[in-house]
Amino acid sequence: MRNSIALLLWLLLVSAGGFAQFPTVAREIAFAQIAAGGGLETVVNVTNRGTTTYQGLLSLFRSSEQTAGQPWSPAISGSVVTDGKLSISLGPGETRTLRIIGSGSTETGFGTIRSSNSEETSFIEGTLTYYIKSGGQLMDSIGVLPSVQTYLTVIPFDSFSSLALALANAASTAATVQMKLYSSTNELLGTLVSPLLLQPSQQIPKYLWQYFPGVQMTGGGRVDIQSDVPIIGTALTDTGGQFSSLPMTPAVKAYNLKIDFPGLTIVASLNIRISGTVAEVRALSLTHNGQTVSGDPTYVTGTLIGNVLEIHIHTLDDLDKPIFECLTVNPFSFSASSLTGTIKLWNLDPPGNGGTGQFTMTAIN
Repeated sequence: MRNSIALLLWLLLVSAGGFAQFPTVAREIAFAQIAAGGGLETVVNVTNRGTTTYQGLLSLFRSSEQTAGQPWSPAISGSVVTDGKLSISLGPGETRTLRIIGSGSTETGFGTIRSSNSEETSFIEGTLTYYIKSGGQLMDSIGVLPSVQTYLTVIPFDSFSSLALALANAASTAATVQMKLYSSTNELLGTLVSPLLLQPSQQIPKYLWQYFPGVQMTGGGRVDIQSDVPIIGTALTDTGGQFSSLPMTPAVKAYNLKIDFPGLTIVASLNIRISGTVAEVRALSLTHNGQTVSGDPTYVTGTLIGNVLEIHIHTLDDLDKPIFECLTVNPFSFSASSLTGTIKLWNLDPPGNGGTGQFTMTAIN
């Protein structure tokens, strides 16, 4: 068992390209900030590279700090939007342009395209572009990638006053969002007095200084955004009327990991990044009863369902027999400074229980 556990922990030496190696089928796509009217136009391009027709529903919601879930029905490429909803059908290999246009002053919101069809041979991918016009002339354009669900994101910036955030909750339960503002030298300059409560289908666009009105800041820094429910977001900078977008991607949380089996202690430095329900895991070092372990990467997947984090490892023991390991943290929270859980091993050939141990994860960032 000791050899299998040592190899297990090398479990966590997966590359940062884990998502590319084991992708999930895209059934939905979201954009956390859409703007139309007042010289602004949003163009969303979507495509289906699958082999069957993708049937989805575009849902649009207005920005609102006071209320949530208000439907938004702008004009879209000549199509009639009813109660903020528009059916989307994409044949195999088809690409479609959704041009979102407003007739009056600028309106903003966010949108999702979701499919209830479980057919996995159709899926959706896309991009968004803002076009800024004046007097009929194009003045600027900004390309934005689809929004990614995240529990923890970090945005470094060079200008506190020019950074704007659009945060949206596309989940079915309310999200409690916390923010911390740091200087370029890691000095904590501000924390939200009251966490931001995002109701389902609510979106709020604000400049960073509006979240921290009492802070006087020059130069660069970063803002850490953490939520107990996965949220989506878009970050934009506005400098002299020129706009650009910044990615809001899942941030890495680092831990010191200690696993205890009878007569065996394993210590590792563990990194975790979570997007939606998918966990990407990696270890930077590993000692087995005080001795450094090296070996080949193994097949690792991770899931976060509700507040239960599971890391699943498929590898071989010292006799090249397949084994399966499962690390479970229940409940899991990025805000916890210390987490405990169980690790279980199963022999797959022949089938049998390989043992149970305990582990502790101590946050270091």
